[in-house]
Amino acid sequence: MRREIFSEALNSIKGNILRAILTVSIIAIGITSLVGSLTAAKGLEVAIGENLGRLGAGSFLIRPAQGESPRNITYREMLSFKKQYAAEGLVSPYSKVDMGLEGVSAGGRMTNPDVEVVATFGTFVDFNGGAIAHGRNFSPSEESAGGSVCILGANVAGILMDEVALPANGEVTILGVRFRIVGVLERMGAGGGSMDNMVLVPVESARRRLPGADDSFFIGVVPSGEVDVESAVEQATAVMRQVRRVASDGEDDFQIRRRDTAIGQMKDMMGMVTLAAFMIGFITLLGASVGLMNIMLVSVRERTSEIGVRKAIGATDGDIRTLFQTEALLIGCAGGAAGVVLGLVAGGIVSAILEIPFGVPWGWIGVSLMVSVAVCLISGSIPASRAAALPPVEALRGE
Repeated sequence: MRREIFSEALNSIKGNILRAILTVSIIAIGITSLVGSLTAAKGLEVAIGENLGRLGAGSFLIRPAQGESPRNITYREMLSFKKQYAAEGLVSPYSKVDMGLEGVSAGGRMTNPDVEVVATFGTFVDFNGGAIAHGRNFSPSEESAGGSVCILGANVAGILMDEVALPANGEVTILGVRFRIVGVLERMGAGGGSMDNMVLVPVESARRRLPGADDSFFIGVVPSGEVDVESAVEQATAVMRQVRRVASDGEDDFQIRRRDTAIGQMKDMMGMVTLAAFMIGFITLLGASVGLMNIMLVSVRERTSEIGVRKAIGATDGDIRTLFQTEALLIGCAGGAAGVVLGLVAGGIVSAILEIPFGVPWGWIGVSLMVSVAVCLISGSIPASRAAALPPVEALRGE
């Protein structure tokens, strides 16, 4: 009997193919929204995880304390800290050049104003877990003498040069000043610490040549493997208090932010993003369920005569109910499968646009399919119950 009901449900769908396609499309759109948003969120989570993993959990960043009137870390304080900090490890001070609404230009091309020009030392590349793909890093003489050189992030090189290879005798113009390109960074992709959209220049060169050079520094520190992170942070705090002449009983006017804490916060944030993506897709799917229920109710109204005939030849209320629920389930499965495929495609397109890894949220896909089936069964239960409740005589008079 179950096989016959399945066959009858399939034949009913084939007999109303246009209506079935419309209903499947409604479910597919809801699942596409759900899976697509979750796939994009998964890719972003993978990208951020990879970049944060490269940064190193033991590293930390010293920055001005937050507040209404934060006291900047000045150039002299930065140099003093860099000289006094005795813990073995890497120290990477940097500041950002105020570009206003200007971009970086070369050969008649110009980047968008969102490109960051960072005044720093060669250690900045290692601090952010990057690597030089072409060319070299700053030399000690270029750092101390303020040479007019720069290192391009992968995105910047692609915009200005059509490729990430190091051009021979290549130059870029920053705020009207020419800088010779000595290196191009490996592509890092989206996520924390990415330098793809940056241009690096030596601190001394920025201070001497760029009008937008800022006297507010951040100081990145990566302790060596032999140094305990807690000890490194304590020593950095002591040195920074001395450099900034903080009273013995005064509060720190700077912050030290450990990257292991940032990694945990980022994971929590991505969990919230994933949940928000699921809720948005789920709401879309609920809207699709209303459309499915309306179509099934119309189907019951149009098939009252058929229902009457089935009851007249011995079909029970349970058989009628099962028939309509099976139709809804078949439509839901078809719509769910189509939605998963389209959602993965949509997520892949978003990942390609954002240049992030393509991550497949298998667990969420399973949840999406179960939600799709549940929504279809619930949406089909009311029309199925209405069809089963029709008296045979009234059903036969339906048309």
